[in-house]
Amino acid sequence: MKHKTRGIKELPFEYVRSLHAKEEEGSKFVEIDGIDLHYRDEGKGPVILLLHGICDSLHTWTPWCKSLSQDYRVIRFDLPFFGLSQVKSDHKITKEFYPIILDKIINHFGLDQFYLCGHSLGGWISWNYALKHQSKLKKLILISPPGKPNKPPLIVRATGHGLIKKLASIYTPKYLADLAIEEIFHDPNFMSEHQRNRYYEILMAEGNRKNYMDVFSMMIKYAGEWPKGLENLMLQTLIIWGKNDAWVPARHSEYWQKTLPNLTLELFDSVGHVPQEESVEPTLKAFTSFLKT
Repeated sequence: MKHKTRGIKELPFEYVRSLHAKEEEGSKFVEIDGIDLHYRDEGKGPVILLLHGICDSLHTWTPWCKSLSQDYRVIRFDLPFFGLSQVKSDHKITKEFYPIILDKIINHFGLDQFYLCGHSLGGWISWNYALKHQSKLKKLILISPPGKPNKPPLIVRATGHGLIKKLASIYTPKYLADLAIEEIFHDPNFMSEHQRNRYYEILMAEGNRKNYMDVFSMMIKYAGEWPKGLENLMLQTLIIWGKNDAWVPARHSEYWQKTLPNLTLELFDSVGHVPQEESVEPTLKAFTSFLKT
């Protein structure tokens, strides 16, 4: 049965899962600490763990995964409170939540000595995790990573608090969601209609709008904080950044260069906030070359 939302009615969670978490495409679910985690585990070899960014899902890694899974075991999942990982227990969205739950997920999969790669919010989670667990990681890869204080994107500031947050949790037309998606790419027409529909249908799944905006509120609260201890991160680290990133400006790479002792930086022309989708082959080449050096 096809469900319609018209920007108001939430979509049944199981219906959205039937569209975008198909078993034949590799989707699986496991309960970890009261979270019904949506994940995909593909390939064999050294382990790569991939974390997506805000308002996104494990699908952002699909362009990379076909190639990576030929030589590596690639694990990706929907971050709790995003995508199709349903939070069933009384977890609070705090600054500490994501690194802690990431450790529990890593322990569930029995991972030791693996590559950790995070995009955007996933990058923030990755370096926070790495600060406490350097011995577990082979190398660290950050894509468009928040670090130094930065004004959050307009959509985050607008819907992360106050009246607009309340209104957006009640009425979210697709054209506004499409405008937000267009912001993250250098080419606003990059996304296919199928991809736009996926973003929107997952957004409109039961509870997701509120969850997304609660995460926005957390991001706004801590956006002005300086990271602590990054200069002690001795891991070999690769940062991939689009020069036309409108959400986390590439000029912030100067901060990372001054701060991280063992950094490799790769900047890409005519690329926005999601390099792994907008520039698949060049970014994948940079990623795999870094793993092999």
